[in-house]
Amino acid sequence: MDSKNDVLPGADKTSRGGLLTVRQFCEKHSWPTESAMRAMIFRAEELGLSAAFLRLNRRVLIDSTRFFQILRERNSEPYSGGKTYVKGVCSTK
Repeated sequence: MDSKNDVLPGADKTSRGGLLTVRQFCEKHSWPTESAMRAMIFRAEELGLSAAFLRLNRRVLIDSTRFFQILRERNSEPYSGGKTYVKGVCSTK
């Protein structure tokens, strides 16, 4: 690969799904922003999103199909109260 913008093997920009870098994912989808996605990657375990990310050394690839599937599954679950996060401070209700 000659530049950082080259498509990685298995990261097809035209197909639905596939493995995409953060930049490729954010170019393809209007939400989340690149900085928000990087925050979600950093907190993937805590947010229950780790199954959507593939880590190769320092590079993180996103399975976009799995990412949105997890969000849909979590959205269909009733909210149980639990923890609320405000400016990095966790409090229980």
